[in-house]
Amino acid sequence: AEYMGKTLPSNQSTEDHPARYALVELVNIHDAGLEFEPIHRVVLNLDAEALLRGFAEHCQQKGMPTRRHPAGSLEEANKIVASLPGHAIPFATKDGFGVVQVTNPQQQLVLASLQPYLDDYLAKHKEVTMDYIHGADVVTSLGQKPGNIGFFLPSINKGTFFKSIICDGALPRKTFSMGEADEKRFYVECRSIV
Repeated sequence: AEYMGKTLPSNQSTEDHPARYALVELVNIHDAGLEFEPIHRVVLNLDAEALLRGFAEHCQQKGMPTRRHPAGSLEEANKIVASLPGHAIPFATKDGFGVVQVTNPQQQLVLASLQPYLDDYLAKHKEVTMDYIHGADVVTSLGQKPGNIGFFLPSINKGTFFKSIICDGALPRKTFSMGEADEKRFYVECRSIV
């Protein structure tokens, strides 16, 4: 309304202008129709092994030692994840699959252990890029290309959603998606009001 007030003719008030309204949709996050889906990470144009070593060093400095577990497939990696304490992050590279385990995480969410390191890595390596990916099949396909690594992230638990925010503050960007990518025809639906 403040912006609109500056652009309106002097004889028109913002009090009766259509831009004073906002469309809000309230949904119970526990509604079965609302699914939280993970948004995975694929990092491109890098030495995947160097990134994994750097992540281990980063975590060690923060008092969060890591271990790496090889896996023959994504299914095997997911079984390993289910058996490990702490944060466990499956990954795919040109050499296959594996799991990096953060044994003493300091945050609630798995992504909160990984994302700060990825942000720092990208800031220091301008040639490296990162894509946010819906769907494990696409992460596998892209992650297994030479010079790439794909990280498979878990979906956020609705039961611990608010606890994560209370304990750790704001969620890392692109922590989750509401629904699968192919279900999203429109992110924003609007009409012109001016």
